[in-house]
Amino acid sequence: MSGQINGIEIPFLPEKKKYRVILRLPDYSFTKGLFTVFSGSIPKLVLPTLCICCNKETTDTKQVMPFDDDRKLKEPMVVPVCETCKKHAFTDAGSTSLYLLPIMLGLVGTIAMLYQLFSAKEIYNKNTFVVLLAISIAFLAGGIYLAYRYSKRFKFAEHGHSPETEFDSRIDGELFILTINKTLVENIIKYNPGTIFKVSTTADPEPFLK
Repeated sequence: MSGQINGIEIPFLPEKKKYRVILRLPDYSFTKGLFTVFSGSIPKLVLPTLCICCNKETTDTKQVMPFDDDRKLKEPMVVPVCETCKKHAFTDAGSTSLYLLPIMLGLVGTIAMLYQLFSAKEIYNKNTFVVLLAISIAFLAGGIYLAYRYSKRFKFAEHGHSPETEFDSRIDGELFILTINKTLVENIIKYNPGTIFKVSTTADPEPFLK
């Protein structure tokens, strides 16, 4: 174990994994959440004025939206994050799908177009394939550039930063926080008594919704 705060164990964090903190409202129930799926009622997150990435004192904040559906927050969710960290502190700007898809499409398209280009006999077909080849190469180059930017974000972790924190709510009354920042996890437990449901890591199976 990595430590204990307010009677809650903080587990050891395996390499390339994140802490998973689940907060729930006192009256949370899975059934109630299903019937109020559009209400936007989730635990209010309280944090000290420390950047969620570098843990330095800051007066800067950012409003986050934990919903992927049509729910609207009843109250804005604002978290402390310094100006330096705003570009790499959250997952919403660096999902792996943003670069994996164009790389795959670009690579497959480039190989297919090169094959067709050298096997096509008519000039009209060759001109068409040249245009498609250029589009495929553009996709590939764009994906590689996004991958470079994404990998660059994680270099901050080597200098006392904890990039790629995620705030997510899949059902009313519940809030997931995924992070590599142990200090953030400690502060969540410390400043939000009564709403901590479970603290684990992404190496563990995700708890069944109940």
